[in-house]
Amino acid sequence: MYRQIQEVPVELWETKLEQERICDEAEARAGHPLPRRYRQFFGTERSHIRVSQREYESIADWAKMFEEWLNNDELQKIEAERHKYFTWEREELYYVDSNSPTPKWMEYISKDFDINQEKKENNQDKQIQVNSNNHCAPGKHENGIPKLRVMYRHIQEVPNELWTAKLEQERRSDEAEAKAGHPLPRRYRAAFGTENSQIRVSEREYDSFLDLARMTEEYMVNKELQKIEAERHKYFTWEREELYYVDTGGEPPLWMKFAAKLFKK
Repeated sequence: MYRQIQEVPVELWETKLEQERICDEAEARAGHPLPRRYRQFFGTERSHIRVSQREYESIADWAKMFEEWLNNDELQKIEAERHKYFTWEREELYYVDSNSPTPKWMEYISKDFDINQEKKENNQDKQIQVNSNNHCAPGKHENGIPKLRVMYRHIQEVPNELWTAKLEQERRSDEAEAKAGHPLPRRYRAAFGTENSQIRVSEREYDSFLDLARMTEEYMVNKELQKIEAERHKYFTWEREELYYVDTGGEPPLWMKFAAKLFKK
């Protein structure tokens, strides 16, 4: 999963969205996967952060499309222009763990794994099965007001030797959360970028900010989930939490239009 983070000046958001629309049309013609886009709500970044994320079938596909992108005149013209709409950017690459085989090194490095002992069960064949509601279209409340779709992002540093235990804890957590009706996360591990290689990222989208608040309150009084909450702290050294607006599929907020006029030079 390729993740691009940019800081967009308040007065440029409206033109930035138009530039993204033009870019998406050109990339669709070139056969590239289109990104899902977010804006920072709460967390470590500033409030004018744009995040674009797109998943590729493989690292080889990503490399192939990147080389094609470098030789596509239309996309290179857009690449030159897009730098007008942000003050800085950084790029990150993640492994997609959801619905993927467990990497073998996680078994080898675990505390309780004897590399010379033949195991009856091969965790390489296990898959983390995730039926996430990520990428659903936004809806409306009963009173007709559009729902404010949000994405909750959870970042943790997992010690090398605890990865297999961490995956098992995540599996049990997913089963319990599915029973409680919570949306399940899509999970990643850092490959390249600003984080170290032992970073676990979990992302889940909620149909509305109200749904997130309601499910958080339900979570606090669910005994099964609270037991898992207590246990999960054994499997990471630190964590941080972030919340994003989900822009993909929704209407731009009204303040962007007002800001374009207010800050017009």
